[in-house]
Amino acid sequence: MKHKKILSLFLVAIMILSFSTMFVSANTRSISYPQSWVYVGESIQLSVSGVVDVLWRSLNTDIATVNSSTGKVTGVSSGTAAINATCSYSDGSLEEYTTYITVYDNRGIVNGEEYYIMNAEYDTLLSLASASTANNTDINLSARSTSTTKQWRLTQQSTGMYTIASIYTSSSKGLYVNSSANDVSLYTLLGSSRTQFEIRRINENPFDGLYLICYGSKYLAATFSGAVSLTSTLSDSCYWSLSRVEKGEADIFSFDYVTTIGNSFDSTGQNNAFIETFGTIGYSSASNNNATSTAGKNALIANDVFVFNGHYQGSDGGNGSLYFYTSTGAESGRIVATDNLASSNRYSIPALSSNGSNALASLRCVLYLACNTATDYGNANLAKATYNEGAHFVIGTTSTVTDKDSTNFLKGFLDDVREGEDLSYCYSSGIIAAGTVSTDAEGYPVHYPAEFFGDASQYLN
Repeated sequence: MKHKKILSLFLVAIMILSFSTMFVSANTRSISYPQSWVYVGESIQLSVSGVVDVLWRSLNTDIATVNSSTGKVTGVSSGTAAINATCSYSDGSLEEYTTYITVYDNRGIVNGEEYYIMNAEYDTLLSLASASTANNTDINLSARSTSTTKQWRLTQQSTGMYTIASIYTSSSKGLYVNSSANDVSLYTLLGSSRTQFEIRRINENPFDGLYLICYGSKYLAATFSGAVSLTSTLSDSCYWSLSRVEKGEADIFSFDYVTTIGNSFDSTGQNNAFIETFGTIGYSSASNNNATSTAGKNALIANDVFVFNGHYQGSDGGNGSLYFYTSTGAESGRIVATDNLASSNRYSIPALSSNGSNALASLRCVLYLACNTATDYGNANLAKATYNEGAHFVIGTTSTVTDKDSTNFLKGFLDDVREGEDLSYCYSSGIIAAGTVSTDAEGYPVHYPAEFFGDASQYLN
């Protein structure tokens, strides 16, 4: 009898403890976060209050990672990641909680900027169907031109998504999804749920550097007839190229490496006269070897093209200006700069921020015309890493180049940028201008040892 009484009391205690734990878990214990989404490469902080200890883990590390001890979540790729927290409390209880974080890949989009949105399959621009600014005006595709009916401002919302406002209407109206969620038209309710779109960058061939414009599980798509609608079926007509409306300019950093003045870079080399000539015909010349990191970064963000003519030797920094900061992991694609001339030969353009991020990622086009800038060093490739950070089009070299060849390549490339050609054409012209051209098995020119990453169908002018 005594044993039965003890057993009964024990079972009651277990039931009370179980009920208490379930009650507390359901009502007062949970994961806290400032928002339920994050962009690729950015982070948010999760927390659980009142814990003695907590172990964090991501169930979808290909989408988002989490620091196991701090709960800091970092976006990796588009999708939704389940984040788990195993918590220990002072009363001895152990609880597990799971929350879901959506990751948006918006790399390469500058918030508040104006863009031409070109369909990748039909090479035509998203446009107002007429000059009418009335609500419910149709959206269609039209031939490429500089008309403001084809210019759109992308504005980031608190949800992580974007409104797509028409410049023709002074940005007071924009893309709106109708009640059936099949069509889009012009409407005034900017910021409402039906005007918010996920703009998702693609990093897989053959759509590298292009974007999907998503509304829920549907994609904005085009047809051969020029109509625009939402579809649940992903096809080539769902991919878009984003080109900034602002006329393309070039910030050109041209340094010759010299050992006579403290292993630094001198802007008086042979390329500088050529660069100054370009400065008089619509491209801005910059010798920012003495600029502060902040000033240099701001100069880059204000332009569409960055050109580096100099020396590059990889992650060890020997005889090179751009190098990988290996303590943060070259494979991550993070690039750091230093203005410390005492650091052997490792001297970098100060326009790259010292916290390990790549300021060049905000640019439309980056041309690394120094030696071996598209060659792997320590599992990292400078040109590819810059593209992965967000730049839309990046050129790198695959072997040693001469000053003359890099200069000629730049001239051929920028001449066609100024003429309004797409980047694939500009790239080919640069190769041809660099010297005597041979061809590969498919007949393409192969002289200047360069390759590009990203969306070559876009225009800079």
